Amino acid sequence: MHPSNIPGLTNSEALTLVLLETYLKTLLPVAIADNLAGHFSAARHSLSVEHNDSKLQSWLKKVKVLSPGQHLLAPTIDPSIQRTVYNALMQCFQLEMDYLAAGAAEAKHYSSVHLQGLVQYGSVIYLVVTINDHNDLRLLVLHRIQQVSLKEEALRPLLNFDLQTYIDQGGFGFGQIAQPIKLTALFKNGAVHHLIETPLAKDQQIERLDPQTLKITAEVLDTPQLQRWLSSFGPDVEVLSPELLRVTIAERHQQAAQLYIK
Repeated sequence: MHPSNIPGLTNSEALTLVLLETYLKTLLPVAIADNLAGHFSAARHSLSVEHNDSKLQSWLKKVKVLSPGQHLLAPTIDPSIQRTVYNALMQCFQLEMDYLAAGAAEAKHYSSVHLQGLVQYGSVIYLVVTINDHNDLRLLVLHRIQQVSLKEEALRPLLNFDLQTYIDQGGFGFGQIAQPIKLTALFKNGAVHHLIETPLAKDQQIERLDPQTLKITAEVLDTPQLQRWLSSFGPDVEVLSPELLRVTIAERHQQAAQLYIK
């Protein structure tokens, strides 16, 4: 018997384990992922060797999960650092770490990091934290942690904090709680026909002005992410309101155009 075989492992269980390892392993506590390592190996062996001609094996080749936007390779994460951070999240302990922020020349030392939540955003894992005695939420990136140690001191949970609420309020749009705005914009040349099936918001309204132009109105969060998304359409979008957002997008396009004018 192959060393990675598990007696009684069914085809459907093997498929489920392979998909779990492929797409959700990074969100599992490290200790649980370690405990499942043998099961993952057995599942891969079962589908690739024992059932390589089965319909379930074929399923793996026919389904994939992609993130929207430009594909980026996942950053390199130190396994020992990941283990320590995940242990802190599981045990509700504080962390002490050296953290190298983007663009910084030297790492900054944080003596007490209180991990309130963890989010995988695309290929990057973010820590939602408070630091020392401060109550303002910050986002740290797992792969930028240079050194970390687990402090056997209970973390200080942020009063009334809910991770899903933080996300819904724009915490990943990016970093700060955002204010809602009523967006009205013209999208041209089929730029956002997908919004008919996948709307921006529950209150979204669509008016077709001509075969190539849609007028979209929806309440959205005013975030840097929204600005980048609107800017990505170039001349195929015109923001009508709010006025401040219209001016911001116009300025972004003007600045971009200057890069190409010789």
